[in-house]
Amino acid sequence: MISRRSLVLASTAALGAGTLGYIGWKTGRIRVGPIDVPEVALSPVPGVMRDGKQITGFDSRIRNEKPLLINFWASWCPYCRAEHDELMMLADDQR
Repeated sequence: MISRRSLVLASTAALGAGTLGYIGWKTGRIRVGPIDVPEVALSPVPGVMRDGKQITGFDSRIRNEKPLLINFWASWCPYCRAEHDELMMLADDQR
């Protein structure tokens, strides 16, 4: 079983790496294009809805130039719940 401390450290490291990657992408120091992203197609998860509409799956071949953040979380995880508001603010940021 994973200890709470290990989970916190792993989550912090992942969030930090994502933040640094985003900053690098925005400043032009990191360039990610279709060649850099592996081809992946994920089907929608049945029953996962947003505003009453089914959330679509993910296909790396159909992607615009916006940054993409994929976050894995669990509803029972207090740290995941704590970061939710921050992630929603990032999603609303039009930059």
